[in-house]
Amino acid sequence: MASSVFISYVLFSIVYVFYYLIKNQQYRVDAELIYYLVSILSAILMSIGILIENKRFKKLDELRHTRKELATIYGEKKVAAFKKDSRFLNS
Repeated sequence: MASSVFISYVLFSIVYVFYYLIKNQQYRVDAELIYYLVSILSAILMSIGILIENKRFKKLDELRHTRKELATIYGEKKVAAFKKDSRFLNS
C-alpha cells in the first residue's frame, strides 16, 4: 500500500509539471491520459495491498485462536505471557 502511495505521488507530480508548468497543448492531452492511467494503477496497487493485509490479519487471527486452544489444553503455565510490570518474557 505504501508503494502505491509513493508511486502515485511521484507520477502525479510529473503530471503536474507537464499539465501546469509546460505550456504546450500536446503535453496537456498526454498529461490527462497519464493522470487517468496513474489513477487506475494506484487503485489496483492499493487493492492488492488491502488483499495482502486481509490475508495477514486472517492468519494472525487463526494463530491467536490456536494459541488459545493450546492454552486450554496444556494449561496457562506452558504458554508464554507478558507481565504488565516486566519487560521480559515469562515462560
